[in-house]
Amino acid sequence: MRFSILVSLALACAIAQGASLPAFIENADHLRLGDAKSVDKTGFSIGHLKLTMTSGSAAPVFAGSEQVGFFFSGKGSLEYETTETAEFPVVTHNVRAVAHLKMTPEASRIVLSDDFSDLLIVAGGVQMAALTGASSAALTNPFKEHEAVFSRLWIAPRSHELAVQKFSFPAGKFVRAELSASRDRLGYEYDDYEDHDEALYTVHPPYTAIGDRRLDDRLRPGTLSIQPVGHDRSVTPPPPFALIALDYGLVADGDNVKLDVTETIARANSAENVLRFFMRDEAIVKLGAAARKFSMRRVTDEQGHELAFDHARNDLVVEIPPSPSPVLKLKFSIDGDFLVREGGDNAWQLGLGEPWFPLPRQLAGCAFTVHSVARVRKPFVPITPGTTVRRGEEGDYNVVESVIEKPVQFTMVQAGKYTMYDDKRGERTVRVATYGLPNQNAAKQLTALAFALIDYYEYFLGPFPFNEFNIIQVNAYGFGQAPPGTMFITNEAFTPIASDVDQFFSQGINERFAHEIAHQYWAYVVRMPS
Repeated sequence: MRFSILVSLALACAIAQGASLPAFIENADHLRLGDAKSVDKTGFSIGHLKLTMTSGSAAPVFAGSEQVGFFFSGKGSLEYETTETAEFPVVTHNVRAVAHLKMTPEASRIVLSDDFSDLLIVAGGVQMAALTGASSAALTNPFKEHEAVFSRLWIAPRSHELAVQKFSFPAGKFVRAELSASRDRLGYEYDDYEDHDEALYTVHPPYTAIGDRRLDDRLRPGTLSIQPVGHDRSVTPPPPFALIALDYGLVADGDNVKLDVTETIARANSAENVLRFFMRDEAIVKLGAAARKFSMRRVTDEQGHELAFDHARNDLVVEIPPSPSPVLKLKFSIDGDFLVREGGDNAWQLGLGEPWFPLPRQLAGCAFTVHSVARVRKPFVPITPGTTVRRGEEGDYNVVESVIEKPVQFTMVQAGKYTMYDDKRGERTVRVATYGLPNQNAAKQLTALAFALIDYYEYFLGPFPFNEFNIIQVNAYGFGQAPPGTMFITNEAFTPIASDVDQFFSQGINERFAHEIAHQYWAYVVRMPS
């Protein structure tokens, strides 16, 4: 308790002295070591993780003048237990498949243990290990070697996670541990305020070579165990904030796009001064070619004031000015060359669940209405879900404006060389978009099938959630997908007997068609929180 009070007081002083997100990120991205001390059977524990630094040297780690952890080199041991019985089969499989830890299964727990030689802890809101031994040789070289390896781990920057704890949840606990064990590199994370879980994972290169040095050099997490913190696994914890309204304008020309996005955000607590989003920063589309970029140009508040942000490794943090209201509007200006024509098709897609605009990291934080205006250079035709406000032309651009008035968890934009067919019956419109060539016969058949299935479902499940339903041809085979008010379905639904390939994949196509329409209920009426 005394330590938590001291941390809170220190944070209040730092804010009063003008501590800012950019300065903290800069310091936390360039950690520095303090003076090394000898250690002898010194312990550190959090959650279900226990670390013992048996012998060696350790030094405090600083972001600027603030201690945010420590680094150890020597001989140590770790013990991690999972008491979450639901994950026992998964933990057993994963440890045997991708790790070399000693595993001791018991009736009510599984204990994983190993030795380690190097350890970095970065943390906030927790008591650091006491380093009170005699002065020791500097750990500069071991620390550089550790950083050279773990800087390749392609997850959120430590600085982002530390910033959320520091500026938004100063009473919360966050720990990130990076270890070089006897045969594995390991990572561990704990937080009780944002994701509300703790996880142990391996840190490994791709299991097979990809053929691009950038990707082959990256290290990835391999999950061994994830346990909830502060809640039962069957209960999804509340997210730190929710996206409740999305309003965007998109202008697309070839591979290039400009996005102006306004998001209405509802924070769980108006004291949350740094928000962390899921947001792509690059996409490697072709091996050996330059990465496609998602460039965050500006973030402003509703009054147009510039807000500090940092965007790296598919993670975005934004500094929020003090406000008594938990609800606020953020405006994002994004551009890049991230419109990808898969397989060279005359079409591209910004897909559902993909962070082509800033998304809450927790699915429970996604429940938003949508207003969109998409302008796409001719001859491509844009398609967006929801009720169509207008569709037309503006000079060299085809334009569609639409709204989704009920909260959804996903949205998308598709554009390409499409021919559109509309059929309105009563208050409902079913729209078919055929790719490449006109196909009126297929449009009539699929429209009739969609109306029949919707009528059937409404008898059992209640009103269909959308007044307009798009059926979009994807130039591939064997799958479907269900954005809100939309179905992606592949070629065999449109040309079931055109070729041997179409005939093969058309088996069960009616069932697949029905399955994707059913997802309009099981995704947008019954939503998943995690």
